[in-house]
Amino acid sequence: QAMKEQKTKKLILQAASAVFFEKGYEDTTVRDILEASGVSTGSFYHFFSSKEELFEAVVSAFLDRYVQDAEAILTDTGIPVRQRIDRMTGRIYTAAGGYYDRLGADRMHAGISLALHVRTVSRITSCVCAMLETAIADGEIEPLLQADAHVLAAVLVKGVEGIIHADPHALSQKEKLPGIRGMILDYISLLIGFKD
Repeated sequence: QAMKEQKTKKLILQAASAVFFEKGYEDTTVRDILEASGVSTGSFYHFFSSKEELFEAVVSAFLDRYVQDAEAILTDTGIPVRQRIDRMTGRIYTAAGGYYDRLGADRMHAGISLALHVRTVSRITSCVCAMLETAIADGEIEPLLQADAHVLAAVLVKGVEGIIHADPHALSQKEKLPGIRGMILDYISLLIGFKD
């Protein structure tokens, strides 16, 4: 029974994700999700009390995948820190673009959006901190800001976040992406000196 319930919930989440990505939050109805998933109304409400709660679960899963990708990049000690940062900047704006444009996340309930955002930023910041601590200890980088790795990680992440969110719609305009990435890399170079 528990396996069947998990399978049904996963089916609803997958269908909802596809429909939300296609239509955005506002234009998606519970009926759309029921049709896409093939589950009954009763099954839907067994797992989710509302479209908003389901959307929160979809966005949470989306952000979890993004954070797992980020963690895999940032903790890959097989490549230099500079290369990890470069890969991460490439990943940031593709994920952020999908989040805003495909999900319609800019219209999400503010409380949900903030809670998910805070959780995501916290996980990424702790990962960046661990990367910086190791890189500083190994002499691979030199902080240009006189601060420990915790403060440096917070400043880095918040600054990059500020660049990305200055114009969220720019993330969906492919011609603007190299400029945004360049700004992010310039900002990072103000805070970190690479010794390679």
